[in-house]
Amino acid sequence: MKTILYFLIAASMASQVFASNDPVKDFLAGPRPDVRLPGYYDTDKVLRLDLDLQGNGQIETLLTLNRDRDGKEGNRWVVFKKTDSGYQAVGNMTFSSSRFYLGQIDELGKYGLVTFWPGGGGSGIFISYVYDGTSIQEQKITKVTGEIDPATGDRRQGKAEKKYLYDKVTKGEDIIKEIGAKELAKKYGLKIESKTYKEALKDGFQGAPSQ
Repeated sequence: MKTILYFLIAASMASQVFASNDPVKDFLAGPRPDVRLPGYYDTDKVLRLDLDLQGNGQIETLLTLNRDRDGKEGNRWVVFKKTDSGYQAVGNMTFSSSRFYLGQIDELGKYGLVTFWPGGGGSGIFISYVYDGTSIQEQKITKVTGEIDPATGDRRQGKAEKKYLYDKVTKGEDIIKEIGAKELAKKYGLKIESKTYKEALKDGFQGAPSQ
């Protein structure tokens, strides 16, 4: 918890120092949550989603590195809003871009993003992220228990599961933009290690490049 808190504080401070008209530049200049191996590697990609998080026609930009994941919960995204002085980091979200919901959240009476954090045996929780133009609030909506219906032998599917996982989901692969290591090196002057991230992990932390 302390590590996450320190990251959020550092990201907020970095957004004020590195504000520009290019959110990718700000993202690369700021701190990332995955600090086990600083630096950038041949297999690294910046993932970008441009979403209307408030449903008001204003687009926010969400950025993550393909390897900045939090287990099954998905990638850790930094959210940027456009201001008169450039882009500003306003908070973080953790979700998988492969499937998420964006729209009216009936349980809260608010507009926002809903994601599913899986547990074991078909269980898990639905998490919402609501952005009010200033900050992002994370809140648990409901649980999925994985309970079996004795009458049918099938796992019971609740109203929330039908809506947020199937009926009205957004599939990120249709709208996500990827920026590969070569383009990052060319456009932003990043030093890219020739080894892959997995190779770097295998080699261990000793001698890892500084960011």
